[in-house]
Amino acid sequence: MKPLFALIFAAIFLVSCESNRPGYVQTYHEDGTPSWVGETFTNPYGYWAGYNDEKGFYAWGGAKYDDRNVSTNAAELDAKIRLLDFISGTSGSSKGRKALVGVQRVDRFIADDGTVYVLLFISDKNVKKSFL
Repeated sequence: MKPLFALIFAAIFLVSCESNRPGYVQTYHEDGTPSWVGETFTNPYGYWAGYNDEKGFYAWGGAKYDDRNVSTNAAELDAKIRLLDFISGTSGSSKGRKALVGVQRVDRFIADDGTVYVLLFISDKNVKKSFL
């Protein structure tokens, strides 16, 4: 009887701790890729308000190789290049270390054809660290 009571109590506790903030709903293109694939920076504060409460910048990248790990690494490199190009262009600074600090992978999607897409995020504070 005690395990059943503990299970019910745990379920009630978890439900009561649930956030009131609405969750992010992923949308997709007709070809099945996430909506962030192919998106460009149109907002100086970053991508759409979906994944992260902190202000910053998002970028996506994609790659397709025989090995999934190589594809993921290449897709992340592609996204980092997009981030660096965008941030350098908006800040008007071609100076800096040109090494992005604190980049986080927010999402990864593997298409039916094996192409790996990643979505990366860097916060404003990490952008400042990167361009000291």
